[in-house]
Amino acid sequence: MVYLMLSAIFYALNNFFWKRMLFKISPLSLIWCRGVFTVIFSSALLYLLGISFQEVRSALSQDGWLYMLAASCGSLGLFLMVAGLNESSLSHFAFFLVLMSVMSLFGVSLVNDISITYLLGSISLIAAFIIHTVADVRKFSIQKSSWRFLLMSLAFTCSGFINWHLVKNYNPFISVWTQEIFLFLLLTIVWLVKGKAHQKTLKTYWKSLGVFASLILVATYFGANGLRLTDPLLLCLMGLVSPLFTTILGSVVLNEKWSSKYYYSFGLLALGIALFLMD
Repeated sequence: MVYLMLSAIFYALNNFFWKRMLFKISPLSLIWCRGVFTVIFSSALLYLLGISFQEVRSALSQDGWLYMLAASCGSLGLFLMVAGLNESSLSHFAFFLVLMSVMSLFGVSLVNDISITYLLGSISLIAAFIIHTVADVRKFSIQKSSWRFLLMSLAFTCSGFINWHLVKNYNPFISVWTQEIFLFLLLTIVWLVKGKAHQKTLKTYWKSLGVFASLILVATYFGANGLRLTDPLLLCLMGLVSPLFTTILGSVVLNEKWSSKYYYSFGLLALGIALFLMD
């Protein structure tokens, strides 16, 4: 649980940074340029964490197809998310975050026995997110981007369950490293085909991109370790918690208005975490 909470905090920092960087850089350019640093940093961390080349090769030789499938689903989900957000809004996207949690809850219930405490904790965190975005959820309607977000939900959910199997059998950071390598190579191919150069963006914003890459890498590292000890539902629920932490950052750093509904959200958040700790 601690790993997942740390992951949620760093994802909140990442989301805060993402929102600010998108004012300067296009989404795909931002992901590719960030990938330059995440590939370098994750490769360096493989060495620092004592993960040998033989250990990586052994994992890939035994379950390489699962690593590829998990990375493919994760990358597909990311592309669909970016494409959907370009056609829609965060308010529309919020509904599908809840849908992913419900799908993960169903998936975990097929594998493990779920206690009442666990179920109530899940409901509390989902309710906290819904209250946090209540105005946005009320505006939900079927849009052109809905099918993209639906496929995104399926892709991210599949990736979570595949990685759940992998992190229980191999070092969790191997999953993080393979995902970053796969995504970077895929975007490089797209870049070469489309002929769009990102070197200028990389040169101009390299310091900010380095910080951005560090945040996402730390978040995924804690997320992978948390997944090894828990399950995909809790990982997904922590994704719902991140926007609440982002709100705190916006309030502290940017002096954004603090709505009274946030007190209810954070009360349910605290209740949900307490229930999970009890369970």
